[in-house]
Amino acid sequence: METSCGEDILEVLLCNEYEGRSPPDRGQLAHLLGKELEEITGSLVELSGSGAVTLHSDGTIALSMSGRTDARRVVQRHRVLQRFFYEMLGMAPDKASREACILEHNISDEAITRLGNYIQGAGPRGKERPGAYHNPPLPGTPCRTPLLTCEVGVTVRVAGIFDMGNIHRLLDLGIVPGEEVVIRRKLGNGAMVVEVKGCEVAISPGVADSICVEKT
Repeated sequence: METSCGEDILEVLLCNEYEGRSPPDRGQLAHLLGKELEEITGSLVELSGSGAVTLHSDGTIALSMSGRTDARRVVQRHRVLQRFFYEMLGMAPDKASREACILEHNISDEAITRLGNYIQGAGPRGKERPGAYHNPPLPGTPCRTPLLTCEVGVTVRVAGIFDMGNIHRLLDLGIVPGEEVVIRRKLGNGAMVVEVKGCEVAISPGVADSICVEKT
């Protein structure tokens, strides 16, 4: 499998989940990637064989739990690189994203960790600033997992948020780093009902997967 194509597939599937869309079929996935169907077939077969994706009988494609973990790592690399190019080097957002797409497949986790730490401690052009609450947790951080994987009845503390597109909604719900969350129940569609500050709220599986938590 071409690494970049396989990782692009995982990234697109995860973003598709974040946006609350139904799992795509092969043709829709190729369209989302801007590729021909033949270009992604080999990578899809290998991703299915490794257990990273599930090919359903209706033709749709979904991430497995392990595939979702791999996809989050790709998304995190992209966002750290994009923020570095945009915030630290002053590149336009679209150009920063394109450069991140090129480099995200080959950069090491150590380099991403160091870049993430650097961005968190310094604003544009090196100005000092407090760490932003939406910074994604860095690889290797102990005892931190996606909220989506937590069991019913468990109380956890929000450690970070991967997907900045959900920031405003999560703020409205009171789901911010440092806040304790109780998992009350899981619904048939993969959504979760959690208790925050004494109130129960339902969140989609894509949003729940974007919230990183740690044990209290």
